[in-house]
Order: sequence, then C-alpha cells, then structure tokens
Amino acid sequence: MLTPTFLGWTAGFLEGEGHFRFHGTFCPQARAAQVQREPLDRLRLAFGGTIYWFPKHSKQGIHEWVLNGRDAIGLMMTLYPMMSPRRRLQIRTAIDTWRRRPGTGVNNRNRTHCKKGHPFDAANTIRWKGRPHRFCRICVKARAAAQRQRDRHRLQGPELPL
Repeated sequence: MLTPTFLGWTAGFLEGEGHFRFHGTFCPQARAAQVQREPLDRLRLAFGGTIYWFPKHSKQGIHEWVLNGRDAIGLMMTLYPMMSPRRRLQIRTAIDTWRRRPGTGVNNRNRTHCKKGHPFDAANTIRWKGRPHRFCRICVKARAAAQRQRDRHRLQGPELPL
C-alpha cells in the first residue's frame, strides 16, 4: 500500500532526479537516473517498471528506472498536485499527447465492428484476462481453423503423383 509519506518521497525524488515525457509515437514514460540503485529499487517495487544499467555512462556507471504506458500515466496523475510547475508542464504535455494519439483509446473503444465487419457484441467479443484488447470471436475461430489446416498440410507433406 502506498502511504502519503511514500508518495511525497516519490514526488520529491522524481522532481530532482526524474522526468516525464511521451516517448516516440506510443509510449508515455516516467524516468529517473541515479548512481545508487536502492532508490530506484523502491520505485520499481512500488510502481513497476524496469531498471537499466549503463556502465559506460560515468566512472561509476548509472542506473535508470523507466516506467511505461498506462502505469506511467497513473503515476503522473497521482503525483501531479505535488510537482513543481516545470514538472507539471512535462506531465500535462505527456498526458495530452497520450490522449491525442491516433488509432487508440476512445477511437477503438467506440468501434462497433471488427476489421472484417463482424459486430463487437456480447456474444462475439473475446477479452483475455489482463489484456485491454477486444477480439472478434468469429475471426479468432477462422484464424485458428486456418492455422490447423496449415499444420495438417505440413504434417502430411506434399502429395506424391501415382
């Protein structure tokens, strides 16, 4: 459980050692770099993410914690009231870019049919646990049948002339 004290420590640490951005075309990020790994381990245990090691960055090397995607957006929104105006601008820019990116978010949520034209209704929609995506049941079955046919053809080998 995240305590207000820990959130305050996180805001202060990221204020001094971190930054927030929208990386590339898909990915909101929260990042922090540090010679000592221990503070970054705290962040990783509390929020997730990955710690990278760059041995040639300085004499001692440097560790970098990176949190991507929706987890980074959640962290940004949680820490926003505790951050300085400069960091708030970074957070607002990253969140605005994330909300405006094409082909995701509201755009996909509002789709009523899959690419092949099948409806996304209760009977025809598959959702896998832990995944945000929807899949068309008819298309999934068709892909599985085509894969079985390809596998069957590979196992039987080429037909020999009589």
